Amino acid sequence: MRIAPSLALVIAATTAAHAGKSRLLVISVHADPTQDAQVKTARDVTLALRAKAKASGAFTVVAPDDKAVAEERLKHKCASEAPDCMREIAAAWKADAILWGTLDADLVTLKAIRAGKNDIVVVTGAPPADTETGEFARTAYDSLLVPSGTLVVQTNVASAVVTIDGTDKLALVKSSGQRVLAEGQHKLKIEAPGYAPLSTTVAIKESETATISVELVPTK
Repeated sequence: MRIAPSLALVIAATTAAHAGKSRLLVISVHADPTQDAQVKTARDVTLALRAKAKASGAFTVVAPDDKAVAEERLKHKCASEAPDCMREIAAAWKADAILWGTLDADLVTLKAIRAGKNDIVVVTGAPPADTETGEFARTAYDSLLVPSGTLVVQTNVASAVVTIDGTDKLALVKSSGQRVLAEGQHKLKIEAPGYAPLSTTVAIKESETATISVELVPTK
């Protein structure tokens, strides 16, 4: 499943949802300490994720400076990043949700356990350029910590563009495209040169795929 230009998403089955505002532990994204450029990118991604979480208003962010997940695992005698152990680390910081990750030359891997859940959500992608860090963090945050599902749009026009909720543009490839969206109702407008635009609404449910097929009508 693809989600933004450089992020891929995996979502495991989850348990009952947690109500109310939560505390989120954001552990620093780890990079090879001998690679200065990677350390800087990892730090920038960490700060952008924390800023996005704070701006969302959904979390009180717990942000221990320069705490790599390996340090926390050693402290709590965790042999792996298994959900039970990562939730134990979160609990030690009085957090309901936890986010952590790693970065190397070719790949960023970010992981999270949402409040009230017991499974790990993972996003992977190419390390972002400096100018792309904010958008990278926004997309990763939405995928990791916002209940979400997948929208698939199919049309009869290869050049169609879908506008989601008035601002988000999804260009279709070979008359088809998909996007990970937050759970709930979303307004869509499908347009293509020479065809009458069509508007509709789609309901997105967590961990499910909503597929809509649209037949655009020529204006001539």
